Amino acid sequence: MWERLPEADFIGVIGKFFTREMMTKARSARLIQAFSAGFDTIDAAATFEAGIPLATTKGANAVSVAEHVFGMLINLHRRIPYAFAALRSGGWPQIEMYQGSVAELSGKSIGIIGIGNVGRAHRTRL
Repeated sequence: MWERLPEADFIGVIGKFFTREMMTKARSARLIQAFSAGFDTIDAAATFEAGIPLATTKGANAVSVAEHVFGMLINLHRRIPYAFAALRSGGWPQIEMYQGSVAELSGKSIGIIGIGNVGRAHRTRL
């Protein structure tokens, strides 16, 4: 899989580990791009020592992740997964059991607390 590594000018890493051993084979590399928010799959120290710039896609999916969190909050608040599971198992759930809490979300503020890209991505008032 890595046999062409010595001739690569650009290395994109996604879902695999890029080790120090691989870095020593990347003699032509001018940039290593991690297609993720961090460097957890790349030996960043080896990249730094080799003098090769290392880039990430930090923040690229922050809005999508924040929106997904809100979707899951509403899903769980309304107990939709439980109602769906009851229907899939052949039952017809009593709607009162799956209405979620008595409190409506309308007029309330919900948010993600954090100073990272996801925490700053969405500020929504329903």
